[in-house]
Amino acid sequence: KDITKWHLDDQGNKRQYHGRNKEQRKVKHEEHKETLEEIAESNGGEDHAIILSPDNLQEFYKKHNFAIIDYYAPWCIWCQRLAPTWEKFAAQVKKQ
Repeated sequence: KDITKWHLDDQGNKRQYHGRNKEQRKVKHEEHKETLEEIAESNGGEDHAIILSPDNLQEFYKKHNFAIIDYYAPWCIWCQRLAPTWEKFAAQVKKQ
């Protein structure tokens, strides 16, 4: 559950990390007591995170100057755990 950083060469071989933040620290994961439905309900009944598909992607790009995109896989436990965080983040961005 911790993040370990490694530098990879062009062949994909692990090398010593040469970037900033070399110090490894424990990651504190945000815990959410609410479900996605409860979060949406507290936001006036709407989801703020937008589900993109090949059908709406170009139109989305035309309407927005920037985007932070989460590639979600419904079978992935980490995607499921982060979904409430993304929804809360999207709600905060929309307020601003």
